[in-house]
Amino acid sequence: MRCCSVFRPNLRFHSDSIRHVKKEETLPLHWSEAAEVFPTETESARHLPFNTVVYGNQRLKVVDPSEAVASLTSAGDIAVAEMHNSDLLPAIYEGGLKIWECTHNFLTWLLAEPRVEFPGSKVLDLGCGAGIIGLVALQLGATVHFQDYNVSVLTAVTMQNVLLNAREDPHEYRTEDCRYFSGDWQSFLDLTEKEFSDEEAKYDFIFTSETIYNPDNHLKLYKVIRDRLKKTGVAYLAAKSCYFGVGGSLQQFRQLLRREDVLQSTVCWKSSQGVQKEILELTFKGHSPTKVVKPTSTLSDEPLEDNSLEDGDNNLPTWIKHGNIVSKNMITWTQETEPKNGEREGNHDTCAARLDGLRQAHNLVECSLRSLTMLD
Repeated sequence: MRCCSVFRPNLRFHSDSIRHVKKEETLPLHWSEAAEVFPTETESARHLPFNTVVYGNQRLKVVDPSEAVASLTSAGDIAVAEMHNSDLLPAIYEGGLKIWECTHNFLTWLLAEPRVEFPGSKVLDLGCGAGIIGLVALQLGATVHFQDYNVSVLTAVTMQNVLLNAREDPHEYRTEDCRYFSGDWQSFLDLTEKEFSDEEAKYDFIFTSETIYNPDNHLKLYKVIRDRLKKTGVAYLAAKSCYFGVGGSLQQFRQLLRREDVLQSTVCWKSSQGVQKEILELTFKGHSPTKVVKPTSTLSDEPLEDNSLEDGDNNLPTWIKHGNIVSKNMITWTQETEPKNGEREGNHDTCAARLDGLRQAHNLVECSLRSLTMLD
């Protein structure tokens, strides 16, 4: 069996809010039609190197994304993205091979104390990528559907993660009830319209992280939540305040919510350091959630204070602490072999310095954006 290895933040974990985009402005985008994707014997037979990640009491195995990419020799979307060294190619590759920072923030907040009732619940991990949020829900007794734009991400990473964890304890994972959907969100709505016409067939929870980066897709995202969530259900959205290079922001998404006047948003958690991030709870106006153990105590945009996610810890490795990525309360990476002393710290100190510069630039631009908004 291969050893677990540390998940390198400078390789696949992005703590900055900039997505490098290769975009042809003059060409129309052709979004892929949605389809249900089914695991095959090929997917089941793969054994890829993995990392181990722990959120609270939940221990997960996650396949190494770089190894997954190497196995995708026939996946045109991933090949094009890798050739352009791009995190995002609109309508071609939507960043699913990377585990974005807000996913970790969200799971840490969600599991810090009992908040929702997972056993017997139906969950949609929307824009799932590696499927970590869905994996946790699956581990805690929910039935989970995974949705990501790219088929290749679902087959090479998402399904692998589900199967990898199920092999270790098949009794805890109801993998036979897992379903996987690819393609554009509007097309996903069209594909599942008949199946979800009944209220009871809809989802108790929809979890989505780092999915508002493209403002052109905000309405599609909103419609999926509005049309596929039970009236007594809850959607949680984790995101950075602003995504540079692609233009999406939480402010724009909130404006859409206010304009449509169907869903109400509550800020569950807001970062106090580094890049500004938030977790929003979305519920239907006039309806009370039935599977929330601890309802959020405010129905405004005022955040609940929770700085425990960002407390420092002198025992953490330098590359983690300096990057303001994780803390002892937030996430624990485990490994069986350690790099030699100084081998890791030097590289990541340089990376951390660059991240600090990016954060300063982020704050300056965000202030400018707010000023312009006030002028409007």
